[in-house]
Amino acid sequence: PLITFSIMALEQFQLFLRRFHDGERWNAAVWRAGWLSYRLGKREDAIRWFETLLARPEASAYHPSARYWLGRGREASGKTALAVDAYTRLVRECARDYYGLLAQQRLKALGRRADPPAAGRGAQPEDDAEE
Repeated sequence: PLITFSIMALEQFQLFLRRFHDGERWNAAVWRAGWLSYRLGKREDAIRWFETLLARPEASAYHPSARYWLGRGREASGKTALAVDAYTRLVRECARDYYGLLAQQRLKALGRRADPPAAGRGAQPEDDAEE
């Protein structure tokens, strides 16, 4: 079944991550470990994996999806304010990206404003000071 496959896949990604500590494949494995953890209901593990990925500038290609799933993990763990923070930052940084659009939907579902930045406006320097 799918659950058994997901558990086995997560174990393999975790084994890989213990053996290797850098590189593009490592970043991809962290993302997959986070996503599989989320799917298996291991929310705190998922949050930890996505936070690890977001702390790595060299993993910037994974940041929009990691931030979205970080928000979903926080939301599922009852940490709504932290989820809103993740979604809001994602909308501010990637409003027209797939995950930015999903974050806008989550904010609306949570009864929060989901206004993307005005056209031509990106993240301001002071925005980076939030983390």
